[in-house]
Amino acid sequence: MRIPSNCEFTRITPSAFSYHRLKSYVSDCRAVLLPSFGGPHVLQLRSHVPVPPLKPHDVLVRARAVSVNPLDTRMRAGYGRSIFEPLLPLILGRDVSGEVSAVGDKVRSVSVGEQVFGALHPTAVRGTYSDYAILSEEEVTPKPDSLTHVEASAIPFAALTAWRALKSTARISEGQRILVVGGGGAVGLSAVQLAVAAGCSVATTCGSQSVDRLLAAGADQAVDYVAEDVELAIKGKFDAVLDTIGVPETERMGINFLKRGGHYMTLQLQLFY
Repeated sequence: MRIPSNCEFTRITPSAFSYHRLKSYVSDCRAVLLPSFGGPHVLQLRSHVPVPPLKPHDVLVRARAVSVNPLDTRMRAGYGRSIFEPLLPLILGRDVSGEVSAVGDKVRSVSVGEQVFGALHPTAVRGTYSDYAILSEEEVTPKPDSLTHVEASAIPFAALTAWRALKSTARISEGQRILVVGGGGAVGLSAVQLAVAAGCSVATTCGSQSVDRLLAAGADQAVDYVAEDVELAIKGKFDAVLDTIGVPETERMGINFLKRGGHYMTLQLQLFY
């Protein structure tokens, strides 16, 4: 989702002491607010939403593109109501790609004017659906020139989800066999690429339109779950199974494919209200 740039914002003039840390700072900007839970109709575009002061390790990013994650739509519908309802209105959004407009006093890894992309923590209540997003220094990184802002904004949260599953939970290593159920989505494709980069043998399930892309990404086998019987097409057991679908049928199948002592991981959110 591209953020239009032809608009005006209220600006405040920084002190002479802090000017070298700022390109431009804003006191308020536009943002999409979630004042109550429900369908897409509850979202409200508002002007003059306050931009909080930066903490020492904060980075203010002028958003050029953001993405919509399943977590955002579930939060909008009421996921985590018991936690988030007292904090309404929220600003949804995890991912952002844009330009650094200001940095906190202790930020050293990025600088004002630099093109960056990144993702907020899942529990953040001031998200990226805003002209200006605030992330911690550790949540942003320089954007490769080869990526547009739209492309970059689709990567961080999905890729970090795959990374945490494979590297932090399963602790995959070279030579292991990995099964990714649902490799055609953003998390699944990221998981395939990460596992291949780690030297693993990777099998995945996907729709017919994703088979060639996943094979090109390095998967040893990409099975069209509509045209083939997955449990007959895929042979052997796996050290880790990442199930990006998370329904009872894929859970049963994934666990059946596991080696003894292997890791089964699912993206299915446990609903709490």
